[in-house]
This record gives sequence, structure tokens and C-alpha cells, in this order.
Amino acid sequence: MTGPATIEIVPAELAGSRLDRAVKSLFAVSWSRSRTWIERGKIAVDDTVVTALDTIVEPGQSLRYTEDARRPRPAGGFDERCVRHLDSHLLVANKPAGILTVPYRDETESFDRQLRSHLARTTRKPKRRRGALPSLMVVHRLDKTTSGLLVFART
Repeated sequence: MTGPATIEIVPAELAGSRLDRAVKSLFAVSWSRSRTWIERGKIAVDDTVVTALDTIVEPGQSLRYTEDARRPRPAGGFDERCVRHLDSHLLVANKPAGILTVPYRDETESFDRQLRSHLARTTRKPKRRRGALPSLMVVHRLDKTTSGLLVFART
């Protein structure tokens, strides 16, 4: 992580508190901001990024807020079985819950990017810039918390 960071030490009076409560108290922010920071991977407990709001903190632990920290990638990565149909014009895939359909603001991990990376690794590569991902246009979107089939246009 780089950029501005603020470190606070958990005091005895917050022993056994949830991480979201400790962040709210120590950094003097709202509940909403506290939870958003944690979920987006901007809070590290003793140098380990934690995204679970209900993590219990203990006295003496350090909480570090890093403004430009990127959200950690979910464990497990991309499941190739989610691709249900693929031809030269369309891609239909089953989006799991918990991931954005397309990137938004500082959240870089999205289903769209996972599919592009998958296509770059598995399909014959037409001539394009080195490192450029294949063309893929979302036809419709699903909410982050919703799973289901999505259609992407390739041409």
C-alpha cells in the first residue's frame, strides 16, 4: 500500500470491540464511512488488511487507514465454469454475488475485468496492443449482491 496512512493503537476501553466500532471511534468517522473503509480494504490490523466488519480487536493492536489502498482480490479467483456460452459475437456468463458487473470508482475488481482476462488467456489473440484486454461490452448489469446470467457483446 502506498499513499497517506494514519495509524491508531487500540486502547483498553475498546478491547473485544468489533473492527467497525473501533475504526469509527479511533478515526472519528461515521458508521457508514467506517464500514466502507473496512469493506474496501483501506483498514489494516497489525499490517494485515481486514475486510470483515465483525473482526474483534484487542488492546495494543494497530489499525492503519490507507487512503489509496486497493480492495484485495477475493480468494479463489475466477471460476471458468461461469462462462455458459461463448462465440465470436456473444459471451454469456453466470455472475456470482459479491462482485461488481463493471468497475466503479476505486473498486478495480469486476466481473467484466475477470472475463476480459479470461478471454485474453484462453482465446486466440487478434492483433492488439501488448497488455490490452479483449473487447467486451456489457449488455445489461446486475447489482453487486445479485447473481445471475449476464450477456456481453464481443463485436
